[in-house]
Amino acid sequence: MSNKTDTSNCKVCTSFKTWTKNESRKLNESTSTTNIKKCKICDIVNFSKMKLSQFFGSSQIQPKETFECPPNAQELGRATWTYLHSVAAYYPENPTKKQQKDMESFLRIFSEFYPCKPCSKYLVKELKENPPQVQSKSAFGIWVCQLHNEVNARLGKPIFDCSKVDERWRTGPPNGFCD
Repeated sequence: MSNKTDTSNCKVCTSFKTWTKNESRKLNESTSTTNIKKCKICDIVNFSKMKLSQFFGSSQIQPKETFECPPNAQELGRATWTYLHSVAAYYPENPTKKQQKDMESFLRIFSEFYPCKPCSKYLVKELKENPPQVQSKSAFGIWVCQLHNEVNARLGKPIFDCSKVDERWRTGPPNGFCD
């Protein structure tokens, strides 16, 4: 078994890779080199330490720097569900016993430290009453979807069709809209 991870079918993995490849190609194909700088986002080690002006350079239009506020409950919830559904979408088809145990531990710890205390209490209780189904990718994806639907029902939000979790969180719609 190879240690190299296949990312060819991984939408969350290939977007950045494709972008950097395309950007690199654009830089190489350009005949004018006057305002071209080295791709700073590719320097991942130093990228997070840069100011916007360093990244965009003084000759380009710079986005307005805005004050970033802490997330409210809706923003935190949306980000949480995006993350959990994405984790489930890329969970192994046939996880090892260790992977199953690790996922159960992750969810337990995640629920205990979730910043929204009422949400945390609900999730801790829910994990005890309805333990995560981590024996396969499909079982885990359905479990996350059903948990999300329970929360949505409590909040009066629409219920998602759990038969479409892969389409929504991994493959995208059949019409190729997300490709």
